[in-house]
Order: sequence, then structure tokens, then C-alpha cells
Amino acid sequence: MVSQEESEAARTLREAFPRAQFVPLESMDKAEGKALAVAGGDGTVNSGALAALEHGRPLLVVPAGTLNHFATELGIEDADEAVAAYRGGDLVAVDVGEVAGGVFVNNASVGIYPELVDRREARQKRIGKWPALLWALAEVLGRDAAPFDVVVDGVPYRAWLLFVGNCRYGSRGAAPGRRVRLEDGVLDIRLMTAARTLPRVRAFGSVVAGRLALSRHYRQWQADTVRVETPSGEIRLARDGETLTAHSPLVFTKRPRSLHVFR
Repeated sequence: MVSQEESEAARTLREAFPRAQFVPLESMDKAEGKALAVAGGDGTVNSGALAALEHGRPLLVVPAGTLNHFATELGIEDADEAVAAYRGGDLVAVDVGEVAGGVFVNNASVGIYPELVDRREARQKRIGKWPALLWALAEVLGRDAAPFDVVVDGVPYRAWLLFVGNCRYGSRGAAPGRRVRLEDGVLDIRLMTAARTLPRVRAFGSVVAGRLALSRHYRQWQADTVRVETPSGEIRLARDGETLTAHSPLVFTKRPRSLHVFR
């Protein structure tokens, strides 16, 4: 079993599984055993999912981060429930999305959200995550904020945000809520386009508040693949809240029912 760090969740796992092997997240490839467990938030779960897929092992998700969307949608709210899920032995096969050589269990995005994450992470070690998020939001809302040019499945757009969800999300908008299923075989694609008449603050407010009032600037559809290109050749991408720079074109695809998880 694998834990990200010593924490309350890790202590719970050590007490429940005294014979388990614990290694740092970056040494996950060295872990042995019939299953992998990972304690952390969604970004950490992303790394655990990739390792589980590469080694053909089931994954136990232990929520221990600031955001635990994937664990919540599995019905696991804390470390004790994760232990119960493992002991119950109820395994399910869920989808993952794939892009830029990695996977995403929740969603991936291009545009203003990766920029927001980058600015937050630059400050959160000094002032904490939520103050850093507010500072980053103020900067992103500043006058230097601008939409980007993107070609999605051959159609050019001027856009603020492209959101690609692993499975269909239940609510409308550029920052949707929860999913009903984790194995429906589709990508949930949402595009917030830009226009000269679209106020920047309203565009960003729609993302942060999880709603989109300007329907004429909003596109939503489902597919099993989507191709994204930018004129610059580089794309700042967020996968499950972790950012990276990728090269154009990006092709988002599905790996249906490929990840086995306890719930």
C-alpha cells in the first residue's frame, strides 16, 4: 500500500494494515502487494490511478486532501470508510480520461483555470491555500487577463476556458458539480467562448460560482475523443488540479472501465 505522507489518514491505514508497505508517492513504482492505496487529494489520486493502471492493480482511494471529489463520488468520505471499503472487497471498474501522456479521474482544462492554479501554488506555501486562491483570483481578474485562441475538433474559437470531464457531469456550466456515473464511456466537454461584449468579471465569476448565465457564449457536448490545437503550439493544461505545459495538438480520449477501485 502507498501513502503520500504521514498524516491522520496514514496512521489509520498503519493501524488497520500493519503488514502493509508504505513508501513516498514518488517511489510508488517500488511498492509491492496485491493492491495500491493512496492518501491525499485529487492530484495525489491522479498519480495513484496512473500507477495502478501501469501495474494492473486495484486502487484504494483514501481522502486526505483539500479537495476529494473522486473519493466522495466513490462514497468514501474518510480513512475509516476507505478501510471498510477495502475489507468489504467491493471492486468496481471506472473510466479514466487520457491526455498528454497522463490520465485524469475527474477533469482536465485549458485556459483560465490552469492560470489560476499556477498563481495559487506560487503563494500557498507562504500564506495558505485559500488566501493564495483569493490572491490568484484577484490577479486573474485583473486587466491583463485575456482569452485565448483555440481550435477544437477543427473549429476555431476565441475562448476563456475549455473543460473536459471524465464522464458526464450533472449540472450545466463551466465549473460543474458531481457525476452520477463514473463509467459511462464519454467525455463531458464544455467551452466558454469570448466576445468583445463579454465582461471579463462576469466570465470569471461564472467559472468560480459554477454557473454560466451567458448561454450564447457556452457550448456543451459529449464525445469519446476531442482534439485541441493552439496557434502557439504550447498549451497550459490542468489535470485533476495539477498543471503542466503540453504541446499542441492535444487529444483527449477515454479508457473505459480501465481502473479498478474499492468502494
